[in-house]
Amino acid sequence: MPLATWNPADTDIPPPPDYEVWTPADTDIPPPPGYIPPRGALGHVGRALQDISVAALKGAVGLPQAITGLADLVSPVDVIVPPGTPANFLLKKAVDAAGIPQYGLSGWMQEKLGLDYAEAQNILGEFYSPETQAGFAEISEAEGVLGKAGAAIRNPATILTSAGEAIPSMLAGGAIGRAVKALPVIGKFAAGIGEGVIAAGAGAEQVRAETPTGFLTEKQASIQAASGALTGLIGVLGAKFTGRLGIDDIDVLLAGAKTKASQSVRRNVVMRVMGGAVSEGFIEELPQSFQEQVAQNISLGKPWHEGVEESAAMGTLVGGLMGGGANLIQTKPSDPSITQADHERVQALPANLEAGGTVSRKDAEAFEKMTGVKLPKG
Repeated sequence: MPLATWNPADTDIPPPPDYEVWTPADTDIPPPPGYIPPRGALGHVGRALQDISVAALKGAVGLPQAITGLADLVSPVDVIVPPGTPANFLLKKAVDAAGIPQYGLSGWMQEKLGLDYAEAQNILGEFYSPETQAGFAEISEAEGVLGKAGAAIRNPATILTSAGEAIPSMLAGGAIGRAVKALPVIGKFAAGIGEGVIAAGAGAEQVRAETPTGFLTEKQASIQAASGALTGLIGVLGAKFTGRLGIDDIDVLLAGAKTKASQSVRRNVVMRVMGGAVSEGFIEELPQSFQEQVAQNISLGKPWHEGVEESAAMGTLVGGLMGGGANLIQTKPSDPSITQADHERVQALPANLEAGGTVSRKDAEAFEKMTGVKLPKG
């Protein structure tokens, strides 16, 4: 048992062989590496509330961080002169030749005013419970995608807190999607657009914060914008796939759109939850997290594969949790094809079978329309 998972409060578990003889009473001696303080009166509930609070705060910081990143992607030249015009091109060249930064100005100015989102995220992360921090450390030290995924599964708080951090940004992406939904042509891609916009902003501000100059180059801005577009495209394709399978996509639901799953008879709840977890985790978040990390590495001049395994593993697990959860809590909408007679047939079915009756063709059809489950006839 790793040292970080045991402390003197665990009186029913013997200490590991390499545990150093130390107790909280030894105030003049520092605790051994990996020591986790006793849980105190609140125990696990207190630590869980602590993690929930920190995740909420980190998510609250992440939202303006992403919005700032969107502003970082806009050059003042594009505001003054319409993009794509010869005048815009020439003015940008002149600004570049003068050595004046064009991208990342919003984040740079806010940082000078004391609004350092990246530093705030780092500080808040230190307030996670010792168990959760130890879990994240175990994930970082694990080797390979499967190793890191296994470490995360052994430390489920890391998955739950990561999902909690993502909720505000997901809601913001859904709000953008709702605004775009009414527009012609692009409205049908509303969910993907909302998701991609937020991803581009979050990536841009993260790259800017790690760039020594505090600004973004045109190349960095272009890479992050392209990465956001690719995230949105993957989201659109994933939503189409899940809709065909009778499964709801969480990003589509947040954007206020209806998938084919929510317009017609959907699969039973177990299949929807499993399908939603696989779809959102493996089909969407896995490639999205992979390419976003690669884009960030290229933007910062790092090896393209640095941190990719952890991003892929955590993205898949967090996406699976969110996708499965969305299908678990999503209630079945009213289906105009379900009639009052269908309701009466399904309600009368148990009593009919107990009385020795059989399942008629109409009984089976009504039951399938309402639950997505096929019953044998006769």
